[in-house]
Amino acid sequence: MDPQIFTLESKHSTDSHHINTLLWTSEKAGASLVHICHGMAEFAGRYQAIAELLVAAGYHVIAHDHRGHGQDSAHLGHYADSDGWQKVVDDIGTVHEFALKTLGAGTPIILLGHSMGSFIAQQYAIEHGKRLKALVLSGSNLPQVGLMRSARFIAKFEAWRQGPKGKSKFIDKLSFGSFNKAFSPSRTDFDWLSRDNEIVDAYVASPLCGFLCSNQLWLDMLGGLIALGQADAFKAIPSDLPIYLLSGELDPVSARTNGVDKLAERMQACGLSEVSCNLYDEGRHEILNETNREEVLSHLTKWLMVLPA
Repeated sequence: MDPQIFTLESKHSTDSHHINTLLWTSEKAGASLVHICHGMAEFAGRYQAIAELLVAAGYHVIAHDHRGHGQDSAHLGHYADSDGWQKVVDDIGTVHEFALKTLGAGTPIILLGHSMGSFIAQQYAIEHGKRLKALVLSGSNLPQVGLMRSARFIAKFEAWRQGPKGKSKFIDKLSFGSFNKAFSPSRTDFDWLSRDNEIVDAYVASPLCGFLCSNQLWLDMLGGLIALGQADAFKAIPSDLPIYLLSGELDPVSARTNGVDKLAERMQACGLSEVSCNLYDEGRHEILNETNREEVLSHLTKWLMVLPA
């Protein structure tokens, strides 16, 4: 099932950014919409198989390329020259406005963010949680503020050394370089993503995956993570918003589930009463692309089906 492809003009920023957007529609009457926010150094089209499974389960699915990703190849790895984090968050609002106009104003929206997309989704829920029926976070973590501030100091130095649009191999090594060590001996530099060799090989072969990101993107994202790591960050999310966290047991981004546990605890401490977790033995970072992805999607759709109307 091929998606419909749309190019949307961002309505919430002044830079006339165009958003590559994919839409898969269900024939089920009154279907909810799952909006997928992809991770760093990948693109919306990688979620084709996941979208097909969700459509088969009775959901519309929409996904878009974040700034500096996918079809935004002229700026690959770079959100924007200024205010990039807020712009990627605001782009979700543009996609939602389009979806509601296309599918119907009353269509319930479930926001599903993976990795970097999970943090963008968290910030959107803080700002616009009342627009959502549910929030699903894959391969996420609770940012450690001290560590994020140290990393941002390094990104500032690299931006001074190379320029904001420079791409630092040093930052890449610090952030992603250690992820594969736990899976030694490894076939590729990206074995930490999934146990499925075909998924990993397709990622390695794609020019739209695994690229370096700009120093400015790192500054923007790390600033966003510092804000999300504050003790009261989640208090603005509606207390009854259903939230589902899923992660692989061996996911290095989630600190081998430790980060997911801390994220759930922080959300609950902020008064969020509907937080659920599902952690998968032996799973790696892309739990939606793992060898047991049908089981993962089955659990997700079962959770979605019991959401309040």
